[in-house]
Amino acid sequence: MMNGTDDFNPQNARNKKRKKREVDEKIKIKNDLEKISSGIQTGLTIFKEIEENNNIEKELKKELLLNIYQGKVLVLFGAVDLFFHQLIPEKVLSILDNENLKETTENIQKLKISLKTFFKYLEEEDIVRKQLILSEGIKEEIDYVSYWSLKNIKIILESISNKKDIFLEIATALNLSKKELEDKIKQYSDKRNKIAHRLDYDFVGKERKKITYDEILEMTKFYEDFLIPNAR
Repeated sequence: MMNGTDDFNPQNARNKKRKKREVDEKIKIKNDLEKISSGIQTGLTIFKEIEENNNIEKELKKELLLNIYQGKVLVLFGAVDLFFHQLIPEKVLSILDNENLKETTENIQKLKISLKTFFKYLEEEDIVRKQLILSEGIKEEIDYVSYWSLKNIKIILESISNKKDIFLEIATALNLSKKELEDKIKQYSDKRNKIAHRLDYDFVGKERKKITYDEILEMTKFYEDFLIPNAR
């Protein structure tokens, strides 16, 4: 019940709506990565059954599983890249919604949008449509950037968290040293590159390098533990 001093404040109502949108969107971003990760792990269980099936000719099985396992690595890194492409615009909208300019790190400030997006944003009056225009404009500008490399992951996580040494904090939570964390990211990124370019072909041994069920499972769980808790 309102009295003379408890007037309805439309700004408070807008803020509550914005916070709900922000929470819902961040949950969706995390769920998207978890869904893809879960799909990879479920698929790996099925492929393990193929690996143990003695009725399939040995060389055919080897080629089939190698194609599948290498493909799963590319799916995983596509999911990591998608995760950041969703998260970056959401962070910008969160800052604008809450008018928390202290969170506008240098890397966030360097994000670009086209003049077309800028004019559409200014002309639109509906706040939800304004958010969508800005979000899509940022996604268009970062579309060509890949965010799964060690350097880019570090830049984005520090930009989003506004912390200078976020890798040390994450490494501690994962019971790793900072160097161990960075080495893992670099190792997995290098593996992804070798698969994407030339199918990880060994020119000395003259065949594609093997990758196993256990390696991909470990890689997938690592990115789940590494990224999902840090979608802030």
